[in-house]
Amino acid sequence: MKKTRFFLLLTVFSFSILGPGASDVWARVWSRPDYFTFMTGYMVEDDLERKDDYEIIPLEFSLGWGLNNWIERHLNWDIPGKLNGELELSINPVLSPDSNVEAVFNVALMWFPFGEGKISPYLKGGTGPGYTTQHTYEQGSQANFFSYAGIGLQIKVNKKCSVLVGYRVRHFSNADLDKPNKGVNHEGWVSGVKIRF
Repeated sequence: MKKTRFFLLLTVFSFSILGPGASDVWARVWSRPDYFTFMTGYMVEDDLERKDDYEIIPLEFSLGWGLNNWIERHLNWDIPGKLNGELELSINPVLSPDSNVEAVFNVALMWFPFGEGKISPYLKGGTGPGYTTQHTYEQGSQANFFSYAGIGLQIKVNKKCSVLVGYRVRHFSNADLDKPNKGVNHEGWVSGVKIRF
């Protein structure tokens, strides 16, 4: 059963990157990114069954591309505001219950419903595979899928630079590839900078 679920997930992922218009998406991804962001903060899971709080300091590096023009051209959707796609790499020190580290690769969407002005609210979410060296009773494997959603504000400093602040909730589990698979949930604050190219 584990192998069946794994291959089902792999099939869905393959169709998503090889489906109609995918060559244009990948051409856009491999083009020069529009911006770079670095985010950090503090997140905690305070409900582990057999250990102290699971605390992390996220260290997230991402490259972002605007998606509005591509979506309008290929899907004929006029999305309000500004929608960006991001590729993220996070190397997160784990402070508690033991000193460890996480490595996570996410694909994310960041949406500014009112566009990007001097002060712009946003919604952001991402998902992808990752690995944690922290053992927990909740998870039978250390390789997991990490997903998050959050809200925040972008404050433009000048044409090239903005400051970001936000609140996130995060979940990781292994899609029942191993037992147990109760999941680990974090919440916390993040902040960082965005540099436009």
